Amino acid sequence: MNKVGLLTCFLDNYGACLQAYALSTVIESLGYDCEILQYIEPQGYFEPSFGNRIKNTFIYNKLRSVSRSYKNAYLCEKIKRKSFEKFRKKYLKISEKKYRSSDELKEANKYYDIFVCGSDQIWNPSFYGGNNKAYFLNFAEKEKRKISYAPSIGLDRIPDQYAKDFSELVSYLDDISVRESNAVDIIKELSGRDAKHVLDPTLLISGEQWLEIVSEKRIVKNPYIFCYLFGNHDEYDVAIEHLREISGGLDVVIVPFCEKHLKNRYTKIYDAGPLEFLNLINNAQYVITDSFHATVFSILFSRPFFTLPRFKKNQKNSMNSRIYSLLDAVGAQDRLIDYTQVNSFKVDGKIDYATVHSKLINMRKSSLEYLKEALEGK
Repeated sequence: MNKVGLLTCFLDNYGACLQAYALSTVIESLGYDCEILQYIEPQGYFEPSFGNRIKNTFIYNKLRSVSRSYKNAYLCEKIKRKSFEKFRKKYLKISEKKYRSSDELKEANKYYDIFVCGSDQIWNPSFYGGNNKAYFLNFAEKEKRKISYAPSIGLDRIPDQYAKDFSELVSYLDDISVRESNAVDIIKELSGRDAKHVLDPTLLISGEQWLEIVSEKRIVKNPYIFCYLFGNHDEYDVAIEHLREISGGLDVVIVPFCEKHLKNRYTKIYDAGPLEFLNLINNAQYVITDSFHATVFSILFSRPFFTLPRFKKNQKNSMNSRIYSLLDAVGAQDRLIDYTQVNSFKVDGKIDYATVHSKLINMRKSSLEYLKEALEGK
């Protein structure tokens, strides 16, 4: 059995952990032994940098604890981190060896026959202060198959200072696929290479299959609106209150992401890991979010949802393209709420999920065929 080394994100983020689980599970279902490479980000994205280590010291946090809001935010992250660790330990097959650079990753050639990079925003240069070469599999030997599956650029264009480097890095790969439709055009323009537009790994697994690993027990008993928001815009508050009013005063349940969330009057779930996150979406009356993956799972579970663009028009380094691409693909563009509509959007509009899931089935088939053929070298 050929062994696949998967290079992807699996940090304390719902989308990152769930897509890592999905992609590794699907690769294994195709008859391969798949292991996630424990690649430690240079910037401390997964393992704490020197600066982050200082922030984790007892003295530092003791001094900061005079701020009640900081103390609450710190404790919230600490509680949630345990849930992610539990999920990774049970569901992700991660290499025992840690790799801290492209040079160290060269040793992985001894253990794996095929390398896959993807998914999540591993090709977004704004995350790393440039292109992270490891995520283009530049360490893999020439005779090893090198495949990208649904990495996200996240941006409308590659900044000029990174364009030449990006073009050269893409040339390492034998087969290229990306998560956004506009990324196909970006790669063609910069490198002349053809890329396949495929589904995010989380969409390769049906909603019914996801629910097989999610507890049937409701976390919140009463009907509720589930909110998962990264951004910190005043318009978000207006949209939530509008939805709450129109829906008859439903409770609002939120997984806190920033200090502002800790101060509001909504019901807060502090210890939600990836599976609890799915539970909260699946049992919600409505979902309101600016998250790509919260939108994905709302669709998979056929929930009424509303997606807010996290970045305003013409905002530098906007990552809205992945949301636009997803909603366009399934024909649900009307679920995107513009900032001018936050106090007036219609709540009674039904989603034609029969059509949405029909489109998903066709795209899932095409994406799985690409992955199968790429792994086989066809």
